[in-house]
Amino acid sequence: MNNRFFEMQLFVALIERSSFTKAAKALLITPSAASKLIQRLEKRLGARLVNRTTRSIAPTEEGLLYYNNVKRILQDIDETESRIALSQQQAVGTLRISAPSALSTFHLPKLLAEFQRSNPAVTLDITFLDRFVDVVEEEFDLAIRIGALPSSKFPVTVLCENLRYLIASRDYIEHHGRPEQVSDLSSHKLIDFTSLSHNRTWELIENGQPIAIPIRSACVVSNGLAALMMCEQGMGIAPAAEFTAAQMLAEGRLVRVLPNCVFPPSFIYVLYASDRYLSLRVKKMIDFLSLNLQPSIANLSDSLG
Repeated sequence: MNNRFFEMQLFVALIERSSFTKAAKALLITPSAASKLIQRLEKRLGARLVNRTTRSIAPTEEGLLYYNNVKRILQDIDETESRIALSQQQAVGTLRISAPSALSTFHLPKLLAEFQRSNPAVTLDITFLDRFVDVVEEEFDLAIRIGALPSSKFPVTVLCENLRYLIASRDYIEHHGRPEQVSDLSSHKLIDFTSLSHNRTWELIENGQPIAIPIRSACVVSNGLAALMMCEQGMGIAPAAEFTAAQMLAEGRLVRVLPNCVFPPSFIYVLYASDRYLSLRVKKMIDFLSLNLQPSIANLSDSLG
C-alpha cells in the first residue's frame, strides 16, 4: 500500500487514539500493517514522529507538527468534497456563459433574471461576443450559439429554430417599392450581414425550393443588430432573425418583404464541454433555456397576428 493520503489518515487516527490497535481497526487494517506504514512514513521524512512505549503512543515535536498540518489538509479535503456533493443537490457557484450580442437585447436578459430569481445562489458571468468561443480553452461552462448545427466533439442541446426572413422599413418601401419576386432584389439596396453571404449570394428557400440569389450590397455589417437598425433607417432590405425583428414588425416599424422566401434552417443552441458530471447549475440553465426561450420568441411573434 503506497498511498500518502492513507498514511495521513492513519497518522491522525494513531495520534487521536494513542493506539496502533485502535487506529488500525478504524482504518480496517491489521496493527502490524499500521506499524509498518508509520515506520515507512518516518523513514521517508527522516524524522521520528511518535514515541512508542508498551502502554502509550505520544507524538514527538515533529510528529505534532505533522499531525496539525495533515489534519487540516484532511479537513479541507472533506469540506471540498462536501461542497461539491452539495453543488449536485443545490445550484450554487458561478456560471460562465458566452452568447451572441443579439441575445443581449432580445429575450435573454429577461430570461436570465427569471433564472436567477429561482436560483439565487448562482452567480451569472455572461460574455456577449459575435464569435464562437472555445468553451474549454476559454473556460466557459456553456456557449449559446446561433447557426447551423455543428459537427462538434462537444455535446449540443437545441433550444429552438431560428427563423430568418427579409425585412424593410415602410419608408424604404414608399421610396423604392416592394419587390414582388426574388429577381427584383437585384434592383434594390441590400444590407448584408458578413456571416450570411457566400460568394456574394444569398441562399434562400422560396416556396420550399432552395435558390441562390446574387446580391449587390449597399451596406455590409458584421453585426445583425446593426443591420436591423440600418434597415429601420431606410437604408435597404435586410435579412433578420425572427427573435430580433418580431417586436419592430409588431410595432409597424418594419415590414416583411417576399414573405414566401426564408433563409435555410438555422438554430439557437447551447454547447458545453461534456455531458458527463455536469454541475447542477449548468444542468438547470440548459433545462431552463430549453423550456423558456422558444415560448419567449413565440409570444412576441404571435403579436404580429
